[in-house]
Amino acid sequence: RAKANETFEGDFKLSYHLAPPIISRTGADGRPVKRTFGKSFEVLMPFLARMKVLRGTAFDPFGRTDERRMERALIAQFEADMALVREKVRADNRDVAAELLRLPLEIRGYGPVKEAAVAKFEKRRDELLSALKSPTHKVAAE
Repeated sequence: RAKANETFEGDFKLSYHLAPPIISRTGADGRPVKRTFGKSFEVLMPFLARMKVLRGTAFDPFGRTDERRMERALIAQFEADMALVREKVRADNRDVAAELLRLPLEIRGYGPVKEAAVAKFEKRRDELLSALKSPTHKVAAE
């Protein structure tokens, strides 16, 4: 609000468009339906900011969602991929190994956007793992 007051003149209405996982529903397009929150929501913002310390702990209110479970599985998968790269990397497959380890950087977004990115990631990951494990690798171009 302070930054908006510095940037804009006159009276304006500030609203927040969010899709909190606990109270959101899914629309016909499969995406969460955002709700609009007004000035009264600003009171919660400092509280929510302080709650960041709960992320990743047993007390994280969103830690049991499908998306968070998927994120933790992706971290474990990446750690396993790193171990495999240490074991299998050679001079002739170093580029494949590097691409495999950079691949998680392509996963972005939330909800359906992230799910689509993970599906694309999984397909490419399978190709790269096959090439890394192969004695003579051949990887299809992206």
